[in-house]
Amino acid sequence: MTKLILIEGLPGAGKSTISEALARHLANVRHYTEEAPDHPVDLDGVAVLSREEWEAEELPDSAIHDEGSYGRLVRYGTLAEDQAKRLSEKDAYSLPFAAHVELMKERWTRFAGRAAQEEAVYLFDCAFLQNPLTIGMISQDVEEELVTRYIEDVSRLIEALDPVLIYIEENDVSASFRRAYAERPDGWKHGFVDYYTGQAYGIKHGLTGIEGTIAVMKERKKRELALLGRLGVKSFRIVNERDASPDELALRIVTDIGLKTSAQ
Repeated sequence: MTKLILIEGLPGAGKSTISEALARHLANVRHYTEEAPDHPVDLDGVAVLSREEWEAEELPDSAIHDEGSYGRLVRYGTLAEDQAKRLSEKDAYSLPFAAHVELMKERWTRFAGRAAQEEAVYLFDCAFLQNPLTIGMISQDVEEELVTRYIEDVSRLIEALDPVLIYIEENDVSASFRRAYAERPDGWKHGFVDYYTGQAYGIKHGLTGIEGTIAVMKERKKRELALLGRLGVKSFRIVNERDASPDELALRIVTDIGLKTSAQ
């Protein structure tokens, strides 16, 4: 029985809209967007502190997001501005790649153990492929095989949940991104382009601006699709031709996978 649905795809492909529609139609679903503050495995806006660093910051226990062998995880967005800025330098996605992988594998292990004992179906946006590719390829430009190995390790950790990966895509990456870019606020536009071209991969390849961002996205998609053929996770590629409403497409996906809908 499938207990975990993973939604993946490039920005602008429509995955968030389709994921929200899926959440409306699935029975007993627990939906986590990529920025959900209580996400079991995504650590958006979370700093990693040792016990010594925690004590030096004099933070209240209420600031703890989680604890593990890595130390303490702290959500820094609600803290005072100067403290939040200082802790953002210890963001979980700024760790050296090997350290980040160990942290995330521990969290995936804990989540999988808990979810296996529950009746719920978990629905995650972008946690399985996007996050590893963002930190491994775009941010730190580590060897591709290291990123692949990390994702393969996670796929084994969640095997008991009978996961299904739904990859949402449009055939024309450039047109898809340009449409999304035109629709987003200026802050998102500048931040996204700066991140995609101003990190290790973009700098190494001399990529800038919108064209450089599209080049990074095309490479990311190529690597993601290659991974679909290597992983022990059932996967479905859905081309979002925008000829159906999000709800119609969601119901079609649920039927194809054989999941129980909220109406059943």
